[in-house]
Amino acid sequence: MVVMSETSSIPADYPPYDPIEWNWDGHVQTLLSKLAPPEENLDDWPPREVKIPLGEQSDGQLLTLLHDPESSEGPLVVLLHGLGGDGDSDYVRSCAQSLLEHSMAVLRVNFRGCGGGKELCQGVHHPDRVADLKLLVDYLESAEEGRLARNGLLLVGLSLGGNQLLRYLADHETGSSVIGAVSVSAPLDLAACSRWLHELDNRGYEWYVLEKLRNQALRDGAALNDQQRERIEAAQSLWQLDESFTAPYCGYDDVEQYYRANSATSALAAVDIPTLLIYAQDDPFVPAESYDGIDEKISDSITPLIVPQGGHVGFNDQNESPWHHRCIAHFARTLSGDT
Repeated sequence: MVVMSETSSIPADYPPYDPIEWNWDGHVQTLLSKLAPPEENLDDWPPREVKIPLGEQSDGQLLTLLHDPESSEGPLVVLLHGLGGDGDSDYVRSCAQSLLEHSMAVLRVNFRGCGGGKELCQGVHHPDRVADLKLLVDYLESAEEGRLARNGLLLVGLSLGGNQLLRYLADHETGSSVIGAVSVSAPLDLAACSRWLHELDNRGYEWYVLEKLRNQALRDGAALNDQQRERIEAAQSLWQLDESFTAPYCGYDDVEQYYRANSATSALAAVDIPTLLIYAQDDPFVPAESYDGIDEKISDSITPLIVPQGGHVGFNDQNESPWHHRCIAHFARTLSGDT
């Protein structure tokens, strides 16, 4: 069990973190980010749609939204959303605005069947879709869109997007354009996270995510048979959903095998590009035990930014923008040699 420390593991050169005093626990931080997110308006940076081919023609495309202002500096920041979310989720849009205000180009990704790209492919998004990140990066490096990677790519995974990002970094050749990565509130151990969300105090979050997943998977045009749809509709927990649908859908023998294969814990030692690992010990989505002894599990390329308070993709403090936004911007400037 991780014991929450009074101090944070924040290097001296990173933005300080001073949580708002009345944000006394992870639930407040998490709900504040959902119910009262930072004001955002992306109208000043209208996006251009970039559609990413998914291998075989029958697999369809991913819809991504590119904000590439003429004054942009540093790497293109690629934002990867979490489970049940999409490129228009509040936490993605607010992060995009913070970075755009720092003159950074941003690409908001919709994974398979998510957000505005739900009609572009028949597949269902799930944690085993790590290969889609390779297709995404390969396309951004291609002759057609290669200019987008001209200053490098900074990949940012939020929530489950962080889990998938860490596994991608460990399992795939990233190419010279990927100069850094940031994981925010990533569930490193999927089995532990699934059990944690079924705890009574966290059950509301579980039902929220479960409903989001149902809506995405059961959308019109999704390539599912009647039995698969029935299993999705009948699931009363994330564990049941993964046991009855996701694990067999992905070709695993059982849910435990599926969780082991798709958890990022074992990937941490193999990450070999500069990476931030941002996490709050009061995260109501991700149990603190997942980060216990993290210094012994990570490679030298990973810098952990672990704080006692912050909730799940929350990190609201005395500043107008959440602390993790400022850390991402600082990291991007560091990678570009601008600090």
